[in-house]
Amino acid sequence: ADTNWQNVIHATVPKFINAENVKNYHLDLLELFAKINDSHAGFNARLYHSLYKVPPFNNKVVDDKIIVLNAYNDSICRKHDIRYGDVILKINGQSIKSLINHYSKYISASNYASLCAILGSQVLWLDTPDSSVITCERDGVVFDKVLPGYPRKLMPKDAQALRQRSLADATTDSYKIFNNNIAYINFKKVKSKKAIKEVLKRIENTDGVILDIRNYPNSSIMRSVTNFFCTSKQPFVKFAA
Repeated sequence: ADTNWQNVIHATVPKFINAENVKNYHLDLLELFAKINDSHAGFNARLYHSLYKVPPFNNKVVDDKIIVLNAYNDSICRKHDIRYGDVILKINGQSIKSLINHYSKYISASNYASLCAILGSQVLWLDTPDSSVITCERDGVVFDKVLPGYPRKLMPKDAQALRQRSLADATTDSYKIFNNNIAYINFKKVKSKKAIKEVLKRIENTDGVILDIRNYPNSSIMRSVTNFFCTSKQPFVKFAA
């Protein structure tokens, strides 16, 4: 919101003109997109996809440390003794915090949590194509180990689904009513118009409603939701070309 885009243009265009190679040109593009500060924005440099190496496990950045989650490849993780819950403190001697600071200028993210989510999945490993020395902590013991980088094609095709499952909430109910008469609707669990109408009927006498739409709900049910809250047509967005 505080970005003066006129200044951005004056600073960026000369970089594009003077870029020494394709890689530098793409990095300049990433820096431009990062100034938007929107997690939906970015530049997909497909040229480098075949070069990307990834760790054989899903991970999440928590308190500027990498936490090992599900294995993308069980046999590889067993081979290198990588376990669920291991905490990675450094990669090649650099703290995770310093790596985040280094790469943040290339990532468009709405907030720091989004930045860490984007970085942790792959970006923090980009400068280590062959292998990395990772500093780990397990049960209070800190140790180093060499972890080879693996091409993405070795990872299972459902790695993204595995990642989503590992980070998903454990809530099984489609809705809940708390003691203070506040309702919570988990749209991930509501799959049909019939289901959402039943939920809305059960929460209609509550004092307030929390709508959890973080999991990209089925769009077909949203008409029922808006009709529930609005008795007449109301403008909710304006587009300008």
